[in-house]
Amino acid sequence: MNQDAWVDSIMNSMSPKQRIGHLFMVAAYSNKGEKHVQEIEELISKYGIGGLIFFPGRSRSPGNSHKQIPGSFQSTFIYCNGCRVGVRYASG
Repeated sequence: MNQDAWVDSIMNSMSPKQRIGHLFMVAAYSNKGEKHVQEIEELISKYGIGGLIFFPGRSRSPGNSHKQIPGSFQSTFIYCNGCRVGVRYASG
């Protein structure tokens, strides 16, 4: 299947609400605790957000934060790191 056909198949399988939710990427922080993770999980399940942007925190690397978010999203979900000063800053 070529890329255009794949995109069309994904978009055609989504409701209008899912397509709108998929436009949003939400900031996720590695140091905000379990309540923050639950809020992110709710955004994924309730609104079908399209992705997360991980920003560094003091407690652990954002590179591992995605492991807390369950696989309750579609295959087109996007993970990003908010690396303002480079990968070394974000991963250590």
